[in-house]
Amino acid sequence: DAFRQALIVDPKNVEAWFNLGMLLENAKQDVSGAEKAFRQALAIDPKYAMAWNNLGALLENSKKDMMGAEDAYRQALTVDPRSTLAWNNLGLLL
Repeated sequence: DAFRQALIVDPKNVEAWFNLGMLLENAKQDVSGAEKAFRQALAIDPKYAMAWNNLGALLENSKKDMMGAEDAYRQALTVDPRSTLAWNNLGLLL
């Protein structure tokens, strides 16, 4: 698919990793692949708040890893304290 092609051209394309994670989680139902893609995006850019938030949501909803989800939401808020999405997700989790 297009995101994998983009990653062949530029393996450090953080947006391609993030979007691949979204595609794998939502369209393909590939939770493991999505988690790997989000973590790869974060390895490239640890300040990518939306990737932290989406990783948290995946851990919470698909893997039932509440501690991991809380950590990811808190990382998102460390990076972007104004992220209403991360605040909302953390609040619902707790």
